[in-house]
Amino acid sequence: MRVVLNYKNGWYAKKRILKIYHGEDIYLTEVKRGEKIEVEIPENAEFIYGKIDWGKTKCIKVQELCEGACVVIDSFKTRNPIKNFAMDLGLTTIPIKFTVKGGI
Repeated sequence: MRVVLNYKNGWYAKKRILKIYHGEDIYLTEVKRGEKIEVEIPENAEFIYGKIDWGKTKCIKVQELCEGACVVIDSFKTRNPIKNFAMDLGLTTIPIKFTVKGGI
């Protein structure tokens, strides 16, 4: 299945590349901030997620996607400074979310 990854500009990890994986650490591709790329997701993939260094994003189930869908990738902040600190240390998921838009 082919989907588009649209990595929006944001505050988190401005100069870092987000690596996209499926399954258990099976590398798929990488995407830079402000970049929009098309990627082929294998049929056997159950979920995809991103990683920067040791920190991971929350997973998105592949069954939520359809051919031609656009996955918008964006960073977010919380109002909780302790949670922000924990995200920066990689103790919780990193503050990047995947949102599915459209498709065929």
